[in-house]
Amino acid sequence: MIKTVLIDDEADAINALKILLKEQCSNVLLVGEANSALQGIKEINSKKPDLVFLDVDMPHGSGFDMLEGLPERNFHVIFVTAHSSYAVKAFKFNAVDYLVKPVNMAELTEAVKKVEHSIQTVTGNINHEVLMKYFKQTQMGKIGIPTGDGVEFMEPDEIIHVDADGSYTKIITKNHTIMVSKYLKEIQIILDEERFFRPHNSYIINLNHVKKYNSKDGLIHMTDGASIILAKNKKAEFLNLMSRKNNTMVKSYSMN
Repeated sequence: MIKTVLIDDEADAINALKILLKEQCSNVLLVGEANSALQGIKEINSKKPDLVFLDVDMPHGSGFDMLEGLPERNFHVIFVTAHSSYAVKAFKFNAVDYLVKPVNMAELTEAVKKVEHSIQTVTGNINHEVLMKYFKQTQMGKIGIPTGDGVEFMEPDEIIHVDADGSYTKIITKNHTIMVSKYLKEIQIILDEERFFRPHNSYIINLNHVKKYNSKDGLIHMTDGASIILAKNKKAEFLNLMSRKNNTMVKSYSMN
């Protein structure tokens, strides 16, 4: 059984989650609940849970303030929030489950399965320090790229384009190239859709780094000198996005 504590300042949210867990997750044993960060710390210290469902936004201390107040953090966390934001994508990419209220039953059961698998296969403390830094940086507008030894944070416009390379992905920035063991679609979910565009199955480009589009050969030329293929079925969308960004119609490009 997965010993679990629920921490949320909203009683209705806790009750709804308790009902879903009872109906759908027979392997979860509820051992405590709290409605504030301070009470949450007390419950965790006394109950020693395997898993904590933690609200992010609470009065008198956020969920992350609570984590920082714990000397030992050898438990798994599923974050719960009423606010869907860029940070949601960031946490999902970093393999930390993040559920949006009202909690979806299928997403809840999948999250618990991931935690169960992690408990069975992973030992040692969970690196919440990295996760807290990840959350705070992404809230400030930075992008967190998981690497072999942690997470590298960068401003979005440092990234010029992202290229698929089998089961790996190359992230080309202004200063260097980062190779990560993620598929391109996994990288795509943490990138801002207003700035980044996928012109082809093998590439994601930063629209701010587009230098030229050649309609004759169908190539997008980037500021680093790379030539990126624009798939025919992506052409209209790309030209529309570029027109909107420049606040004018790109009349010299043929839409045919």
